[in-house]
Amino acid sequence: MANMKKPTVLSARTHRALGWVSPGPEDALTALGSVPVGAHEAYPTAAALPMIVYRPANGTLQLRALLGAAGRARWQSSELAHQPFALRFYPFTVLRGRPDGAPDDQLPEWRLALHDAPDAIRADGHAFFGPDGKLAPATQKIASEFERACADYDRALVLVRQLDHAGLLLPLSELQPQTLLINGKAMRDLSAEALQSLHRTGALRLAHAMEVARVHLRRLDMTPKAGTTATDAEEAEAGGFLDAVLSAMADDDTAAAEPR
Repeated sequence: MANMKKPTVLSARTHRALGWVSPGPEDALTALGSVPVGAHEAYPTAAALPMIVYRPANGTLQLRALLGAAGRARWQSSELAHQPFALRFYPFTVLRGRPDGAPDDQLPEWRLALHDAPDAIRADGHAFFGPDGKLAPATQKIASEFERACADYDRALVLVRQLDHAGLLLPLSELQPQTLLINGKAMRDLSAEALQSLHRTGALRLAHAMEVARVHLRRLDMTPKAGTTATDAEEAEAGGFLDAVLSAMADDDTAAAEPR
């Protein structure tokens, strides 16, 4: 696995003299282990990639599409009928976090950031900042796109929390409690009233999308039995891959306190 550095918050102090170029379509698939998924892109993403809910140490649930261990692409761009937003705008990303003391149900704050991508971040690219220290026009367009994407990520967070509260999220294994899938048995056992409630909010549609995406886990050698945690053999197969991906996701979740 490639040793990926944590994403860095975009700031004039750090990036004023640098610029960016759009990398090739395969670069993001090779560099990233996973990407966040918004509520409105969940269904098209499910047709192409496995999706899980990730519960990091800070407890802020995330809907994510798995790509493979960083440095080892499992998909080619030509295979994906839909590419999640975060793949299309690599090397840009966002870091999020809640202020100290904020309530658990508060939506996280988002900040535009950059993946460690030397081939895409260089002095001869589109300028990140203008002479006045404000975002350059091309970068401002990217920031506006991410602002819309973040609203969709926040919507996914709301729906994922509803699935969690309904008891529909199940750890992939005892060794990987941060990685959550849909608990098929629990969903079948829901009352009609609970199903109607989840249907009204859109959470049931998200649960179905995650079930559709489950088939793609086979490509990552991490397919648990429906409605159960993984067997010991499945845990052994998935362990190395998930250790790499979860480590990268934990890095993504850490918002650097770097000045703008």
